Amino acid sequence: MGNLSGAQRFMGTEIEYGIIGKLNSNDETNPIQTSNALIDAFSHNHKYSSRRPRWDYQDESPLTDVRGFVLPRNDADSSLLTDIADAYTNLVLTNGGRYYVDHAHPEYSSPECTNPVDAMKFEMAGDQIIMKSLRELKNLHPDNSIKIYKNNTDGKGASYGAHENYLVKREIPFSKIVQALTPFFILRQIFVGSGRVGLGQFSEIPGFQISQRSDFFETEVGLETTLKRPIINTRDEPHSDASKFRRLHVIIGDSNRSQVSTYLKLALTSILLDMIENNFTSEFPIFRKPVTALRSTSHDINFVRKYEFSNRPDMNILDLADQILDTMQNFCTQFNRMDDQTREALVLVTRILSEFRLGKLDSPFLVENVEWCAKYHILDKYRSRNRVDWDDPRLRYLDIQWSEIGGTSNMFEELEKQSIHRIMVDPSLIVRAAETPPGNTRAFLRGKLIEHFGADIISASWDSIVIETDPLEPLQRISLMDPFWGTSQDAKKILSRLGEPQYSAADLVADLSKRP
Repeated sequence: MGNLSGAQRFMGTEIEYGIIGKLNSNDETNPIQTSNALIDAFSHNHKYSSRRPRWDYQDESPLTDVRGFVLPRNDADSSLLTDIADAYTNLVLTNGGRYYVDHAHPEYSSPECTNPVDAMKFEMAGDQIIMKSLRELKNLHPDNSIKIYKNNTDGKGASYGAHENYLVKREIPFSKIVQALTPFFILRQIFVGSGRVGLGQFSEIPGFQISQRSDFFETEVGLETTLKRPIINTRDEPHSDASKFRRLHVIIGDSNRSQVSTYLKLALTSILLDMIENNFTSEFPIFRKPVTALRSTSHDINFVRKYEFSNRPDMNILDLADQILDTMQNFCTQFNRMDDQTREALVLVTRILSEFRLGKLDSPFLVENVEWCAKYHILDKYRSRNRVDWDDPRLRYLDIQWSEIGGTSNMFEELEKQSIHRIMVDPSLIVRAAETPPGNTRAFLRGKLIEHFGADIISASWDSIVIETDPLEPLQRISLMDPFWGTSQDAKKILSRLGEPQYSAADLVADLSKRP
């Protein structure tokens, strides 16, 4: 993976947004229809041709399992069959990402990035795209009642995901990944959870918990993403050279409004993967009951519970955090991994852990840097002021309101405006990221080709683009199999010619054929 190490890695995210409402007051509620309309509205007034490229499913293999088998299609739940073309709206974006209808909700997949700050920035760009979509939809359907939420559950038993993807060396035994990531994912939520009112899949138990997703996981390892959700997903769909890389598909994280939490989620995971690739995780603690521990940790906001380990004495989650963070620090020091982003992530998470030890979840530092603590701070103040319990429906309403994108009144956005919750990057950079691709991955070339040759592109995917140079000539496939080729530097000559009036799709293909 070139010279990427520490917190740097080829990575990206996929966000499934919750959607409610109708296009018109007399319509039936139909989330597929409204999701299609939302994404169509975005393309209505932006740089997309009338002949929009379709998504190319040719190289997708969602039923291939890293454990060495392919799940028979007859045995697979329909939710796993993501390689089937459908009639739903599907945009390949000028920022190199993807915006589409997935099942019955809108989904945004960020372009590929090489570091957690960029990956966070391009995930947050998805929120900007949603807001633009809502504005355009209001112009097309003035009386629509559609609302969009960046969360993970409706509180009534449904759950939708916030997935992460990381490129990992193929040579690493998957068993090592499972061994190290399982305790890490159980721990990670205390630093990056987004918080939730209600315990249990149906919020049947009053209370507040750290993570929105933890109650919905039922197994340790598996291929599923919507049923029997596993802590470690085994989908083997690299979208790159399969002999060199695997794509680690992570389904266990929360959707975050917080820039800091999103950054930490990506940075810490990337550091741990670097450790795994360098065989530095052999002594990680092993939970006796990982699924139970995952849920219990989310419910234990005061960190008092102790857990059983097969290779350690019983300890609470903060003791586990001490051990894993010490190992991370030692690795980064010994292997010279202390780039700026790695250092910032480790310093920040160490400070968060110290604050947790003090037992004040509403400390200014925690409210500023930990999303679930910020949410808890606001909701607990409301609860005390109004003398209500956690089963009060008003608290659930406020919880939902926290995650609304583009709403007229949003608690989280108000915290950011008042500098109570920290903003890491200037908002103008996120606005730019909604339109412009990152310059140091193949996403750059994909995004620029969509912007300038959208009418000539027949289909696109993560690893190729199919373009029509002449109606009478065979279609041309541009390979993007190398995730690090197609950067702004690689495309320098092409960029210099994009402004030429006579520069055609045929010229483009000819220039690309000369790549070294």
